[in-house]
Amino acid sequence: MLTLKQYVRAVQIYLMHAYPDNAKIRRAKNTLLLDQSFWDDNKPPSEYRFGCKHNPHMKLKVRDDKLQADMNAFQDGPEVQERCQEIKYKIEPQWKSEGLPVYNGRE
Repeated sequence: MLTLKQYVRAVQIYLMHAYPDNAKIRRAKNTLLLDQSFWDDNKPPSEYRFGCKHNPHMKLKVRDDKLQADMNAFQDGPEVQERCQEIKYKIEPQWKSEGLPVYNGRE
């Protein structure tokens, strides 16, 4: 099961890559996530639309206790999809390198 400490670290990594040039946005979104009034049964949300600097719809998801950076950029054209894919390919390998469980879609 994904621990709260792992979840918080996953969010920090996500936000670092999604908003590399804006620490103010990273702090605000991280603070909002940790507000437990958004949680059900003392668990953080399984899906949270943090967005990124290119697309407000990009999400962090937890599926089967594993993390996923979901682009959700299909309606935004190929350039936005490519930029979101680049961010996803930075986030998920870092999660893996830090020992966080990553959903790969084949499980």
